[in-house]
Amino acid sequence: MDFDKRDVMAGLLVVAAVAVLLGALFVVNRGRFLGKSFHISARLPDMGGLEKGLDVVYKGYKAGTVERVTLSYEPSFVFIVRMDIDRQIRLYEGTSVMVRSKGLMGSRYLELMPPPGETGVLLAEGAVVPVVTEGDIMAKAGEVLSQVEKIMGRLKTADTAGQLHGVVADARILVQNLSATMVSARILVEENRASLRKSLDGAQGVTTQLDGLLQKRGPELDRILRNADQSLSHMPAILMNVEELTEDLKRNPWRLLRKGDSKDVPPKLDHNHALPPATAP
Repeated sequence: MDFDKRDVMAGLLVVAAVAVLLGALFVVNRGRFLGKSFHISARLPDMGGLEKGLDVVYKGYKAGTVERVTLSYEPSFVFIVRMDIDRQIRLYEGTSVMVRSKGLMGSRYLELMPPPGETGVLLAEGAVVPVVTEGDIMAKAGEVLSQVEKIMGRLKTADTAGQLHGVVADARILVQNLSATMVSARILVEENRASLRKSLDGAQGVTTQLDGLLQKRGPELDRILRNADQSLSHMPAILMNVEELTEDLKRNPWRLLRKGDSKDVPPKLDHNHALPPATAP
């Protein structure tokens, strides 16, 4: 009978442990179980034009929106961006986020970048995902390519089957990393290409409008240019006259006085170079 009681107690402990585990999973992922969305966050050193309501995109699909942006001074000053994500989207640990722009002058949005293989543990409610930049992707691509060169060198020098097996295993991991990096780089290229195409289309439209305006206003513009050319041809003579007038005024400043103020005009000499007789007051 005592043996049966110990079995019952052990069974109850196992059931209790399972219940506690299930309860913890439910609390952590209650957003996934109860609501239509769950939340993740990212810590950014710079706002970069982010604000509430901006789109969060996953593989070209609108997966959610920016719910709010708050400040934090622990351990250093950062912006905490909280994202509301559709519950149907499966995000695995290793997912990162990048701040993107819709065109050269477009608004900002967040791009979720999946990890290599897209397998493993799903992100929990409230998980914090790392932030990557375009510079990070380019640096990662350079690092992966450098590793490719090293593996190629190891393949050439591998002597035993064990060494060859290790190189092949490392090469498989490297291929996965290279694939994920190339996907990210391809997204950047496609976006920049679309932005450039949009800018070129806009420039083409402006050029077409300008060409039409020149054809329509061509004769009038030619006439204006001819008149301006004639006016400019007289400028040297005008400038010369102005210089002569300036020099004359420097020598004879009394010319600036009014004509009627004859008393202020210097007296003239007669033919005998004598001063005229003074008049009685």
